[in-house]
Amino acid sequence: MKDQNKKVASLKHNQQLEKKKNAQLLEEVRRREDSMVDNSQHLQIEELMNALEKTRQELDATKARLASTQQSLAEKEAHLANLRLERRKQLEEILEMK
Repeated sequence: MKDQNKKVASLKHNQQLEKKKNAQLLEEVRRREDSMVDNSQHLQIEELMNALEKTRQELDATKARLASTQQSLAEKEAHLANLRLERRKQLEEILEMK
């Protein structure tokens, strides 16, 4: 009878130890999972930041091209206005000659 009581007590003790180990393992797995999620999110943020920086650089280049194109257009419009003015003067001179 004492042996059986000792065996039961020993089994209960072993079960408690096993439960404690399982709880510790579960906690460790949860910590690692949280860490992996944090690392994954960190990598995703880095990738998004890199993409944002690339987009900013492309936008800056596009703005520079736009400014250059606008400047060129303004110059061509001014030249065209001068040509029209010159043509008008020439037409007026031709009409005066007639």
